[in-house]
Amino acid sequence: MITTSRVASLVRGMITSKARPLNIIERDALELGIKVGICDKRFLSRYSDKQYDSLFLRLSLFKKHWDFSRILVDPAHLIKNFDFSSLPDDFLVSRIEGATLNLIHLKTSYSKYLDNRIKQSPPGIYHPGFKTDNSIGPEAAVVEFVKAAEEKGLVDTGRPFNSKRLLSPKLSRLISYLSYGRLVEAEIVDEPMKSAGHLQGTIFSLINEIGVQSWGGFPPDFARERLMDVTKAVIVKVDGENAAYSSAKTISANGKDIRWFEIALTKPEFQKIGLQTRSFYWLFKEAYLEELAKFVSTLGRFRAINFLKALPKLIKALLYVFGFIKNPPPHIAEIKVPVAFLAVQPVSIGPFYEYVDDIYPNVKNSDAEPDSEKKMIARAVLPSGARMDEKNFVVEGDYEGIEHLILDPTKPPGEGGVLDYKDEKVNKMMWKRLGYNDRAGRDQMVIMNVDLAAFRKYFEVQRNKRNKERTVKTALRITKDI
Repeated sequence: MITTSRVASLVRGMITSKARPLNIIERDALELGIKVGICDKRFLSRYSDKQYDSLFLRLSLFKKHWDFSRILVDPAHLIKNFDFSSLPDDFLVSRIEGATLNLIHLKTSYSKYLDNRIKQSPPGIYHPGFKTDNSIGPEAAVVEFVKAAEEKGLVDTGRPFNSKRLLSPKLSRLISYLSYGRLVEAEIVDEPMKSAGHLQGTIFSLINEIGVQSWGGFPPDFARERLMDVTKAVIVKVDGENAAYSSAKTISANGKDIRWFEIALTKPEFQKIGLQTRSFYWLFKEAYLEELAKFVSTLGRFRAINFLKALPKLIKALLYVFGFIKNPPPHIAEIKVPVAFLAVQPVSIGPFYEYVDDIYPNVKNSDAEPDSEKKMIARAVLPSGARMDEKNFVVEGDYEGIEHLILDPTKPPGEGGVLDYKDEKVNKMMWKRLGYNDRAGRDQMVIMNVDLAAFRKYFEVQRNKRNKERTVKTALRITKDI
């Protein structure tokens, strides 16, 4: 693409600066598999060594995923001090025109891209999770965010299935329901780093979008290891808006599969409509069904015959769970799924007391010490670098690099403060154990065994809530004219 302005820039550059040999540029372009026109060769010959190397290194990384065979570049004086290594994949993709990667007017087009990123992203997404400085301004903060994510490989190499879900129906399960008149859509993804590995950037951005509005941003390493490299993830939207994220990892210890639930994130405006209660239920249910499948597989060599043998017991189990019979089938009643997680808020642990009996700490006897089996489970799931008091399972040292997530009791709930539960006994226990006023960053390790009885109680609780809501709505409707 030769224009009058490009020729003028070429002549000015030839007069004012020492040129890099054109055969070197031709060799580097040939190795990369791209063509460079005569004007662009002359422009590149005037780039500083640092800029020239960073450009070709960035192009070589980008070309692994995207196909182009020609580049157009600006003259050296127009991109002075520009850092090519900061260019994200999605920006470069937008500059592909046919087989050409058009990098003309680069500073202007990149500035527009940054402006759009700032407008589309929630306030504070780049601070403090990525260790940026507020004084450097929003554009530089965006660059830091992009660089931090790209350096850790958290970039997209593909696109979501559609606007409602990340993956196709074959790769994930989508559940929809109404809550307080709002449409909730939850997508359950198995092994997200594998099945959704092409969408790492999208998942990383989603986690931080939700996180910064409730706590703060997450560094790439923490997000990948603790929130993305998991066995199952649940991504929740409310009326099409990203609302919540939760995940679980299966950890084996002493012949048992323990389900470790990581940090559950919910935007403040959605924290009172039970999104995480539902998400945890789905994770519990799938974990229990996996253990139940193990039981069925022990009944014989053939899967179909095993299922037929187990069918009467499975039917009785369902009747028990939904409250139609009093006693569960003996063998299935013995199946228990160990679950562990760190609770930082009273509201994080409170709901489980409504339907799980075998849980530590238990608010009914908050001073009791955990038994040996729960200690074994707690040791197996304790995050690396964290310290735990085995007398009460209070954990410290799990906030290195994310100290901004430590609760501040002087702040309002949902804005970094403490979210109390409706049961004052739960609040009293958690305030005593975690000492929120110390700002020490403590967590409560919670260990519980989920069995058939827990599901029965869960459905009883949910049924009672629905009956209460319907009764109130009916009464209001009948008496509206009084």
